Amino acid sequence: MTFTVNRELPFSSHHTHVLDKEAVAERFRQRQARVEYVCRGKPHWTLPKTLRDWIFYAPKHNILVCITPKIASSTWLTHLIHLRGLYPNVTNFHTNFWRNKIKGRVLLGTKEMRRRFNNSSSVTIMTVRHPLSRLVSAFKDKFRDGNELVKATHPKKYKLFWLPALRSLGKRKKAPIQFTFAEFLQFALYTRPNDRHWRSVGQVCSPCGLSYQYILMLETFNQDLAYLAMTLNITRAISIHKHKNKKGEGTTDDTRITGPTDHLSLDPAYLKYYLQLPPRLLANVIKKYKLDLDLFGYKIPPALVNRTRI
Repeated sequence: MTFTVNRELPFSSHHTHVLDKEAVAERFRQRQARVEYVCRGKPHWTLPKTLRDWIFYAPKHNILVCITPKIASSTWLTHLIHLRGLYPNVTNFHTNFWRNKIKGRVLLGTKEMRRRFNNSSSVTIMTVRHPLSRLVSAFKDKFRDGNELVKATHPKKYKLFWLPALRSLGKRKKAPIQFTFAEFLQFALYTRPNDRHWRSVGQVCSPCGLSYQYILMLETFNQDLAYLAMTLNITRAISIHKHKNKKGEGTTDDTRITGPTDHLSLDPAYLKYYLQLPPRLLANVIKKYKLDLDLFGYKIPPALVNRTRI
C-alpha cells in the first residue's frame, strides 16, 4: 500500500489560520489510514498503561487526547484545562493536581474510556513527532544539551537522570558533570529504555489498540491545531500556536513545510547530533523507533542510513 502526502498547504502570514481546510482534512485521513494499515496484525500490549496514564479528557466536548511527553505536552495540558472552563494563573500544569482535573482514568475510568474510543461521537486525538528530534529535545531538557550540570541548581534532575546515568556509564560523580549525546543515548536505550520522555509514541498512545480520529504532527502543529479548533468550534479555548514550556524550549513553525514530504524528514538542526554517533549506536536508535517511523511515515536521512552501513 502506497501513501502520498499533500503538497504545501496555504496559510496566513501569521500561521494561525489554515486556508485549505479540505487539504488538511485529507492529511488527517492519510495519517489515520497509514496507521490502520501498519497496525494490521500487530499486538497492543501497551493499551492498559496508555489508558491508565496518558489519556486526558475534556467532558464538555467529549474529547480524548493522548498526551506524550516532549510532544506539545504543555500545550495540550493547557488547552484541556481551559476546555474545562479553568483559567488559573499557572505556568506549569505538569503536576498531579492539574493533571487529575483532566485525566481520563479519574473522570471516566478505563472501561468507559475504551467504550468512548469505539464511539464515533467521541473526538480522539494524538500528537506525534519525528522520534529523532524528540530524543534531541529530551537531551536538551534533561541533560542540558551537553553543558556542565550543577547538582545544586537541578537537584531533581540529578536524582532522576544524572546520577543513574553516571552510575550506568561508570562516570565520576564529581564536578564537572557533563554528558555527550552518545552517552545520553546509551543511557536512554540500555538503562532507561521505558522512560516516558523518550518511550516510543506507539507504546505511549497505543494507536494499534485505540482508534485516533486526528493524528497531529508537531512538524505541522499550527496548521493541524487551527483546523481542529475550527472544526470542533473550540477556537475560544485554544490558541493556535504551540506554547513554550516553562524551560523556554523551542516553538513549532509551519514554514518547515516546503514540499510534499519535507515535514516527515529530520530537521537539519537535529541531524547534526546524529552524524558523529558510532554506527552501531545509531543503528540501535533507529531500530528502537522503527514502529514510530513506520506508523507515521517519518524518514531517516540518507546520510544516517549510510552511516549505519559502515
